[in-house]
Amino acid sequence: MGIDKPDVRFVIHHTMSKSVENYYQESGRAGRDDLPADCIVYFGFADIFRISTMVVMENAGYQKLLQMVAYCQNVDRCRRSLMAVHFDEVWDNERCNQMCDTCCYTSVDITQHARQVVLIVEQAGSMNEKVTPLKLVETWMGRGPAKLRKMIQTTALSRLQAESVIVSLLLQGYLREDYSFTPYTTYFYMKLGRKAPLLKEKTHTINMNMWPAGDGPSVVSVYK
Repeated sequence: MGIDKPDVRFVIHHTMSKSVENYYQESGRAGRDDLPADCIVYFGFADIFRISTMVVMENAGYQKLLQMVAYCQNVDRCRRSLMAVHFDEVWDNERCNQMCDTCCYTSVDITQHARQVVLIVEQAGSMNEKVTPLKLVETWMGRGPAKLRKMIQTTALSRLQAESVIVSLLLQGYLREDYSFTPYTTYFYMKLGRKAPLLKEKTHTINMNMWPAGDGPSVVSVYK
C-alpha cells in the first residue's frame, strides 16, 4: 500500500481482509501520530464464502481466513487482546481502555438454533441436495426450496442473527466447508462437521455472544 501518512484518522474496510496479518498491516495506517483514530470493517455473510474460494488453494489460506472471520465474529474479547495473542505478544488488559466494540453483547443459548441448522443440512444430504451458505440461510428463514422447508422449523431470528449463528457453527466445527471446482469458478457448500453428532445429546449446549435484535456481524470497530 505504501501509505506512511501520520495523521490518518480513519481506515475503513468495505469487506474483511484475507488474514489477520493483512488486517493488522492495513489498519496500522491509522493513528501513527498517537492521536485517536478509527479502524472500521464492514463485512457480510457472503464475504466469507466469496473470499474462501479465492484463498482455498493458498498455503494455509483457508485457516488464515477463518482466523480473520473469528476476529470479526468475536463479541466477547477485546479486539486488541485478540490481536496481541495472535502475534504472541504479552497483553496488559489495563491498556485496553474499552476502545473497541465488544463490550455490550450478552451470551445466549443457541443450542436449539444449532439443531435446526444441522437438521437442514442433514435433510439436504439425505436428498443428495448440495447446500450453499445462502440456501441454508434462506431455508432456515422459510424462503428456501419447498421440499426442504416443509421438513424443518423456521427461525424467528433476524437474518443477520441467523447468519451469525451459522458462521459460529462453522467456526466451532458443527458445520464444515465442502468445495466444488470447475474450470471457471469454485463453489462453497455446507456439510455437517465433526461436532454435529453432539447436538443429538440432550445435555449438550452451545452458547455465543449475540448482537441485539435487528443487528448483526456487519461492522467491527477498533479505536486506536
